[in-house]
Amino acid sequence: GDGGGVLVRGIADRMVDVTVEHSDFVDNYNDQGAGLYIGRFTSGLVRYCRFHGNRTYTSGGATFKGGGLPDNLGETAVYRFCEFIGNEAGVTRSGASAWSYAKGGAFSTRHRTRAVFEHCTFVANRVRGVLPWGDAIGLTAEGEDFDSDLERCEMVNCAFWGTDGDDVQVRSDAEGFSRVENCAWPVGEFSASGVDPVATVTLDAFPFTTIDQPIPLADAPLVDAGLDLGLTPDLKGDPVPQGLAPDIGAYEVLDDVSDAPATTRAGRLAAHPNPFNPITRISCDLPAPGPATLEILDLRGRRITVLHAGPLAAGRHAWSWNGRDDRGRLVPGGAYLARIVSSGWTAAHKLMLVK
Repeated sequence: GDGGGVLVRGIADRMVDVTVEHSDFVDNYNDQGAGLYIGRFTSGLVRYCRFHGNRTYTSGGATFKGGGLPDNLGETAVYRFCEFIGNEAGVTRSGASAWSYAKGGAFSTRHRTRAVFEHCTFVANRVRGVLPWGDAIGLTAEGEDFDSDLERCEMVNCAFWGTDGDDVQVRSDAEGFSRVENCAWPVGEFSASGVDPVATVTLDAFPFTTIDQPIPLADAPLVDAGLDLGLTPDLKGDPVPQGLAPDIGAYEVLDDVSDAPATTRAGRLAAHPNPFNPITRISCDLPAPGPATLEILDLRGRRITVLHAGPLAAGRHAWSWNGRDDRGRLVPGGAYLARIVSSGWTAAHKLMLVK
């Protein structure tokens, strides 16, 4: 019943260190850790991985760190730049609520082992069952106490969002965390006594471009709100940070045109990143105020979408394009043109959407 996608487990006197990277765990089902189960006598580094739609009957909908023996004390799973979307714990294979004491819609662990989360994004995970415990992360001391930091989890630069779960995003028995820094969630979505979260970012609205690829919006409070851990690149492969500080979550975005490696000259368009997938930032220094229209065209000149139509002041402006047309549909990969017309002058820039 452990590890519907991957199970790694060592044996006594033969400790296993595992690295799992650049992997997608999607739509797996099992009793615990449906995507990835890191079992006893095992420590691991999990980075640049996506966990989508995994479900368990009991705990750790996406991933689980096992090891309930005294000899497993301090075993650690480290998750870096990982994405947890739509995972569930406490459900049957058919999707009904299970008669179980489930914990951790995305992650859970045994009492004596621990996890460290750095630059991870949790969206739309949930836990169900008799006593739901942590829509995203659920930790319990299993009737004992968390006596040392060897048993306590850590979180830095992690983002949480969910609106249809049965519990708060993060729930733990007392002393389950030793460190929580620069993490983001809505008010009331973190319940864990014995730790004082540092530099918490409060989310009042959905902060990402989409649920399926939760890249922070350029004006979201996640931008430039992280702690510099010296880690790079992000889940997309972009360097971290690109702004004044790292962005919270698994992705780094440009929060301001001044962060781009190249600057624009007056009346010229620029885009960064380019080539891009799934979003690029288009910038322009307008030489004079006036009405302006910025549109995306295909190479035959057919309009794909309009990013701006209306008056603009002179100076620098920037817009984001997410590779969708004016009806919200994703466009095919290939070359496109960004074109702006304003006050008697026109500028264009070629964009390359890669898939």
